[in-house]
Amino acid sequence: SLRRLGNGRIDVRTSKTQMIYELDPKTLACLDLVFSSTFRSLHEKAALAGITQTVLGDAYGEKLKRGFLYWTGREWTSTPSWAVRRP
Repeated sequence: SLRRLGNGRIDVRTSKTQMIYELDPKTLACLDLVFSSTFRSLHEKAALAGITQTVLGDAYGEKLKRGFLYWTGREWTSTPSWAVRRP
């Protein structure tokens, strides 16, 4: 889901994990992210099951921000971009 925040940023919330990404409204660059309680719970379960060994924290958050992908209308890219409408 998308919504505009009071500070002008765009709030992007993923459906399955409820992760919250905050994007710059002009460039769409990912400026911040918030680990939702849903994501924290899923991560904890995965860690207990031995599925992941990652640790939630600033470094993990930065890695997720760098991994944020954008749809150009033709392909996924790590470069912030607006989707081009098909003619």
